[in-house]
Amino acid sequence: MEIKIEDKIFLDSNQIIGIIDYENYLIDYLKQINFSKTNIILDGKKLTSKELCLFKRYISIIDDYILDDYLNFTVYEYMKYKIFTNFLDIKDYRKKIIDSLKIAGLNESYLDKKISNLSKSEQQWINFSVGMLSNPNIIVLKNCFNSFDLKNSKKMIRLLQQLVEKYQKIVIINTTNSEIIYKYTKKTIIIKDKEVFIEAETENIFKDNFDLLLNNNFEIPKIVAFSNLVNNKKNIKLGYFKDIRDLIKDIYKKV
Repeated sequence: MEIKIEDKIFLDSNQIIGIIDYENYLIDYLKQINFSKTNIILDGKKLTSKELCLFKRYISIIDDYILDDYLNFTVYEYMKYKIFTNFLDIKDYRKKIIDSLKIAGLNESYLDKKISNLSKSEQQWINFSVGMLSNPNIIVLKNCFNSFDLKNSKKMIRLLQQLVEKYQKIVIINTTNSEIIYKYTKKTIIIKDKEVFIEAETENIFKDNFDLLLNNNFEIPKIVAFSNLVNNKKNIKLGYFKDIRDLIKDIYKKV
């Protein structure tokens, strides 16, 4: 699946895409799709106003929190509420809720748990399960890794990779945290003033645009900043790695 938005943002389903967008332009755009916004091209075909309605139903934007209004709900009550308020066409909603929980690695015992009694990471997994209720083709995770430790982050990435590889979903990690983007995505799009500022493979985007990003107040991953500093100040050509262990090995070889 390939999507082009406003002739400037290109999204495809063969990789996890990172979006750095301080103004939330892309998320706001996806939320506000309506009959008047028709400049979306899906697999080479421009969507009509009627097709946009259906297209929007298959976009799931997963926030990094649950509103206080819902904290006294049980998980089952919360997910059922989301099915009704989002007008999802689901016949057996209990089965659908259980299936969506299973996708996130959660069992039926969560159904009767009150959301306020769950940890932040568990609440984030509930949010993810809610996002799966509509069987979306486009999954946008907004700052969701902020609630996760390393174990949960790795679990999420494994799940997202499966959704991309097996089911050809478009998966977007939308965050201003460059560490998350650098570690977990393959392609990165940086948006500034509602335009694509830089777009490249994630492993290259920070090292190849180091000064440009710094001068425009974008965060640089610490591991990239370290290699860049050593290369420039010590004239030791360290490689650029995503894993700190690989960087340490390179230091032992060259220093």
